[in-house]
Amino acid sequence: MALEVRIKKQFPDFLLDVEFQTEEEIFGVLGESGCGKSLTLKCIAGIERPDQGRIVLNGRELFDSKKGINLPARERKIGYLFQEYALFPNMTVEENIAVGIKEKKKGEKKKKIHDYIQKFFLEGLEKKHPSSLSGGQKQRVAIARMLAAEPELILLDEPFSAVDSYLKWKLEQMLLEWLEEVQVTTLLVSHNRDEVYRLCDRMGIIHKGHMEVCGKKQEIFQNPGTVSAAILTGCKNIARIATITEGRAEIADWGVLLPLPDPKISMGDVFTHVGIRAHDIRMLPSDEDGRRGLEDSKNTEELIAVLPAVVERKIEGPFDDIYVLRLAMQKDTDMAFRVEIARNEGAVFIEKQNVKLGIPKEKILWLR
Repeated sequence: MALEVRIKKQFPDFLLDVEFQTEEEIFGVLGESGCGKSLTLKCIAGIERPDQGRIVLNGRELFDSKKGINLPARERKIGYLFQEYALFPNMTVEENIAVGIKEKKKGEKKKKIHDYIQKFFLEGLEKKHPSSLSGGQKQRVAIARMLAAEPELILLDEPFSAVDSYLKWKLEQMLLEWLEEVQVTTLLVSHNRDEVYRLCDRMGIIHKGHMEVCGKKQEIFQNPGTVSAAILTGCKNIARIATITEGRAEIADWGVLLPLPDPKISMGDVFTHVGIRAHDIRMLPSDEDGRRGLEDSKNTEELIAVLPAVVERKIEGPFDDIYVLRLAMQKDTDMAFRVEIARNEGAVFIEKQNVKLGIPKEKILWLR
């Protein structure tokens, strides 16, 4: 096991309680701002000291509260890319990179600096200070300095938050190439679900200081398991389960009874909410044969509900149309329903239009 983390630390506003394990991989940690993502990295790096627990890297104990082990940050062999890059402002590009290099012989050190300058496309910037660099250039210098130290573990704290979307895409691809080359276990923390999905195979979700779920990214997006995980992975339509009786869950906000995934589940069991992603809902004008038309459009999916609704607002995206709807039974609530339809599907609806929404059985998210 490359990295094992099991730590607790009490802060004034919440308890950090995190447990996970990684292989030699890029492991993503997804969470909202202030949830404890960066604090987790700081505990691993040795910047913060957990109250209790254990941190092991490649069989080497970095922290163990029971054994009294707490290696200082400089001995942990961890590369940390801070969100703001943390370059030394009074040093040039080559001097910043030199900080991470272990070689003491001047000739060897100079050659290694030159190699990293070339590898990270920093030629011509060697004598410049961070204040005269662009965001992308600063990031490349920070990554070069980090990798020059030959770390056993890399920690990336929101590494692309300060760059625009086009540059972000280029930097992501470059970072993937570099990480594949060095083959170092990497932890990436982000509040951006698309970023985590693109870069990582496995991931965990932190909510209010607690690691709620861990696993393969496809499985978590398909079945997030908790309300907070569903929200963080992009689910826009979530409703509370009012009651569970005779193998069915009453969803009062939607005005439907849904069959449970397991008929043995009772009110005392784990599910408290249901959700459905905006792009998984089927939508037709209400003057068509609702259920039949919806099922014909996706005949491999079984619909467990057809909900009458009215289009309140249409929002045009670059590739999708977003519809904000009010269900027919939602006259006394502020809850809105959201549906997203790709432009190339050809479906067009207008405001105030009456529609029917088909809910596919396999797309319902059962949450706690």
